[in-house]
Amino acid sequence: MESLIDDIRNGRTVFVLLPDSIELDLVWDEINRLLQRRQEINIRWRGVYVPEMPRDEDPHLALAGAVQVVWSDQETPRTVSNLLDLDEFPDLMLLRDLGTLDEDEQDSWLKMIVRWDTAGRSILNRGGKPKGLVLIDKYKGLKPGISAILDKLTVRWWWGIPSALEMRQL
Repeated sequence: MESLIDDIRNGRTVFVLLPDSIELDLVWDEINRLLQRRQEINIRWRGVYVPEMPRDEDPHLALAGAVQVVWSDQETPRTVSNLLDLDEFPDLMLLRDLGTLDEDEQDSWLKMIVRWDTAGRSILNRGGKPKGLVLIDKYKGLKPGISAILDKLTVRWWWGIPSALEMRQL
């Protein structure tokens, strides 16, 4: 969990992948609780269920609509990079359930996630703080060929829920 917190602090694009034996709701709730408890992280975040997003627009525009972004200049191109430059956009987006979409819909989200990561690196190179993105999903639900995309991003495998003894040791 600490490595995920470090990723969030650094504005990384991260996949948290779960095996079928782990309930996604448990991990989702734990990450949200952790963000609420860890005040020193000092970030604004928003959780989004991907299947509930409008399917008739680009994923980054659907996210902008979900957080009610107001574009200050109507002439500004509505790109992922320009979205991440907006101060009003949250510091972190938590996404889940991408694997419930069909392969074509997953593909458009995955392309957006790669563009997000590229834009974040560009912001970092300019001396800024990139907006983080954490996608939580079960590996089995993701489209075949996902490994080519995962090779470009930070991936955290969640193999199990810590036992009470492990939690006490931590």
